[in-house]
Order: sequence, then structure tokens, then C-alpha cells
Amino acid sequence: MEVHSPQNLDLPPLRINRRAARLGIEESPDVKALIETKLLLDPAFIAVVAELLTRTKQMAKEVENAQREDFDLSTLNLAVGTSLVLPPSGLVTQIVSSSPSVNLSSQYWQECSTRILNPEDFKKWVIEERAKTVRQVIAISNDIQNKVSGFESERHREFPILITTTLYVCRECSRIVSAESFHALRCQCGREISTIESVLQVPIRQLGQNMTRFIESNYWLEHGVAHVLRQKNIDTLVGLEVLGHSGVWHEIDVIGESRQLNYRILCECKNSDLKAGDVFTFFGKMSDIGCTRGYMFTTNSEVSLLIFRLARSKNISIVANVMQRPSSELIGELTDI
Repeated sequence: MEVHSPQNLDLPPLRINRRAARLGIEESPDVKALIETKLLLDPAFIAVVAELLTRTKQMAKEVENAQREDFDLSTLNLAVGTSLVLPPSGLVTQIVSSSPSVNLSSQYWQECSTRILNPEDFKKWVIEERAKTVRQVIAISNDIQNKVSGFESERHREFPILITTTLYVCRECSRIVSAESFHALRCQCGREISTIESVLQVPIRQLGQNMTRFIESNYWLEHGVAHVLRQKNIDTLVGLEVLGHSGVWHEIDVIGESRQLNYRILCECKNSDLKAGDVFTFFGKMSDIGCTRGYMFTTNSEVSLLIFRLARSKNISIVANVMQRPSSELIGELTDI
């Protein structure tokens, strides 16, 4: 906890707390680069970021599934070259019996049962499927980089918001054995992977975990609103907990302070519909903290007249449709600061 009592402001000090988890997210170089773009309320930019997030999750799912596939190809070594007369489904049942986690009803193994006639063919098919997954991951990574590059060309500036992750792929069976860091282990094909030379290193570009949390937690909206306030010479604090008179900590999205007018406002940022309960909750925070003026910013374009009236009765202004309006128009709604 620290006391916030800036010079040249004759306002009651605030006891504030910066959550370590959030601070770690916002101090990440890629997240800082995103904030510094000052485009967090630009609909075209946010649309690109949302698409990058979708593609990053697709890629993560591919990698996760590849690492979870735990069939031990080394168990087939004794059967290679043996002539089998079992029907395909019987063969698959036999060769996966040593891997109880395998779901025989899955599409993956159903396809095996229709195509595989002997263990050698099965091994080749699994290796090809693993290689196909690696190629798919690379294709998604390329797509992500192309989207960023295209937007950079359009805006004539760089956006260093991607991170590089390295996948480590077994040279023998094309299985993704680890991601992000190398670990010595025995691959399921039987190969001992003891040195980095034993694997193929595949660098991929994507949004990092901190960036994902920053976007999904709607922190981007809070920083976008803070940028609008700063354009009106308002100092801002973003994403803090403030201790109320009751002894309860309240999460406040943005605190705005005008040194010129000796004035403080609290801001709530919503990437969803505004409801009456949201207004009452925010007003309760304001009252406990001791701030009489509030603003609620929302990406929603349709806010009912009743909600506007309720907010106004609590000395709260609602600024709606923030993603589709220029900054000058949003600044114009800040009538008393």
C-alpha cells in the first residue's frame, strides 16, 4: 500500500495498492508497446489485435494437442515387418493397448482404423500427422506476422507486440517434445534427446501470455480511456485498488486528476452492456472513497434513457460507444474537467 498525495493538488490523499499480478502484465515489454501505440480505442487496430488473439489461441491448441498425444511408437518395434491378418479396427485396438489415455472413439483413431494395415504403416502415418501439425503451427505463425506487417504498412509505423516462442521437435518422429524451453528427455519414439542438437528448433511468433491476459481482462479499454483523459491535460492512474473509508478495497479502472482545476474523478470502463446494478456499484465505490464525480465509459452504443437518468442522479456521466467515436468527441463529453 502507498499514499497517493500529489503536489499542487489540494485533495484528500488516497491509499492505493498496485496489484503485483497486474503490474507484471503491464510491465511486460510487448504490453508496454501496445499501450504506447495510443491506438487502444482505434476500432481497426483492436480488430487486428482480436484476430491475432484468435489465431494465437488456435496455435496454442495445436501445440497443446500435439504434446498431449502420448502414443509410444517404440512399442511397435517388435511388430514391424510382421504380417498381420487382423481387421484394421482390431489392429488399432492391439497397438494402442499400451496407451490407456488414447480415446479409440476419437476421429483421430477412427481414421487410423480405416487406413492402417500394419504397424510400419501406422508409424509412418503418425509421424506424418505430427509433421502436418508442425506445418500448421508454422502457417498460423506466418499468418499472424503477415497481419501485423500489413497493419504496419498501412499505418507507416512498427508495432512490436509479438513475442517469439521456440518449439522443440523430435528429428526422428516429428513430435513436439517441448515449447519455450528445452528439456532432456526420452521421446516416445524411443530416441534419447539429451542435447539441443537432437531436436529441430522451430521459432513461432504470437501474442504472449501477458498480452492475452491484458486483452481478455479489458485492461486495454482502461488504458484507452486514460489516453483520452490525458489529451485534456488530466493526470491518470490506471487499474488501482483504493481503500475506502469503510476499510474495503475498491478496484478503480481510472483515476483522473486535474491540477489546473484541483479536481478528481473516478472512471469505470465497461466492454459490455450497462445495467442499473453497474451504476449503483460504481456509485457505492465513489461514496466510500469520497469522490463525488464519476464517469462510466462503455463500448456499447445502446444505453437506455433510464440508465442515463439513474447515472445523472448520482453525478455520473455515461460516455457511450467509445470505440466508434473520435477522441475529440469523447473529450467534448468531459464537460467539467
